[in-house]
Amino acid sequence: FTAAFGAGAFLRLLAVVGYPGMLWFVGDSFLYLGAALRPRPDLSKSVGYSFFLRALEPFHSLILVAVVQHLMGLAVGVLVYVLMRRAGVPRHWAALATAPVLLDGNEIELEHMMMAEALFTFLAVVGVALLLWRPRPSWPACLAAGLLTGYAVIVRTEGVTLPLVLIGYLVLRRAGWRP
Repeated sequence: FTAAFGAGAFLRLLAVVGYPGMLWFVGDSFLYLGAALRPRPDLSKSVGYSFFLRALEPFHSLILVAVVQHLMGLAVGVLVYVLMRRAGVPRHWAALATAPVLLDGNEIELEHMMMAEALFTFLAVVGVALLLWRPRPSWPACLAAGLLTGYAVIVRTEGVTLPLVLIGYLVLRRAGWRP
């Protein structure tokens, strides 16, 4: 895992040094940034990613946005590895499972773009990790997972079923599996 993580970090460093700033996706990136600078509801895009950009706006640095998104991608890889190891998966298989997140060029490109995908993935994985961390998650962990997945939904509306899936998981954990 250390080798995969190091390679992933190096590839992200190359992206930041090789292309300072961020990649722009015509249409979406302009809407996200415009809503961050002039907060208002938008009929064509959800505003969750714009809230994230607004929080980083005082730094006046698109490089910082890209770096934060790359760090979120690395954190997703770490969370996947740690959760798999806690579940008893052997080290080499857990490390292999992180390869798509840590080493895929498309993932690194998405993290370097002014797009909501990196933030959505991070929020969704952290929310799921909070619920899977213990066999019986505590109510603060459930609350935090609910808030994170709720925010993920306003970052990418395609994730609207994610809170329902997590609630279903909690109901099954509470009620147990019946033969």
